[in-house]
Amino acid sequence: MQKGISTLESILFVLFLLVTSGIVFIILNPIINVSPDPNDQAWADVLAISNAIQVNKIDYQGQLLPTIRDLDINRAYFATLDGGGDGFSDCTETLSGMVNLTQLVAGGYLSGQNLMSAGYYLKKSGDDKVTVGSCQVGEGERIEVTR
Repeated sequence: MQKGISTLESILFVLFLLVTSGIVFIILNPIINVSPDPNDQAWADVLAISNAIQVNKIDYQGQLLPTIRDLDINRAYFATLDGGGDGFSDCTETLSGMVNLTQLVAGGYLSGQNLMSAGYYLKKSGDDKVTVGSCQVGEGERIEVTR
């Protein structure tokens, strides 16, 4: 009778461990990734709004949308579709008023859904760069894009 473990037994044991760990990983992976990062939607919306403003600006030979062009420089305005807005008072940015972005939706540049998930603000600089940001600050990060 031989003492010890044969090569075949060692290979079978390693295969058993690999299969078992694979099954455990497959079972636990959805549980670990159930909740997406809460900032993902805010980043997606900020980028969508910023992109819509820029594409509209390109389509109109470098001219900003009139409702954005008429904003005071370096002051934040709550982005809205109808002149009202949920979350206006919850914004971490000091707001000077509201800016209506209905023309971006009507022109097909932006989905109205991008403004529904949370509050967003716009700021215009002196050189017509527009900053779009989320009113709710993410976990340790400012959600803001300037173009």
